[in-house]
Amino acid sequence: MVRLEGTIKRYIGASTDEKPTEEIPPGSSFLETNTGAVWRFDGRVWIVAPSGEAVSALLEVVISLLVDVREALYNL
Repeated sequence: MVRLEGTIKRYIGASTDEKPTEEIPPGSSFLETNTGAVWRFDGRVWIVAPSGEAVSALLEVVISLLVDVREALYNL
């Protein structure tokens, strides 16, 4: 189901600040100015979003595994 994202909220604060918990639409974000971490609200709790470095490292692992699988299938 497609939903309009116009209701999300964006918060900015320090990692030591308490993140809001009331009337927060799912998909809202909280940027920690002192750490650079981004948190997303899933409708119940705040979840830290993967950093760009973490995502890049994960993609490298996945690509490497896919190459290994391709080679194994090719050698059957």
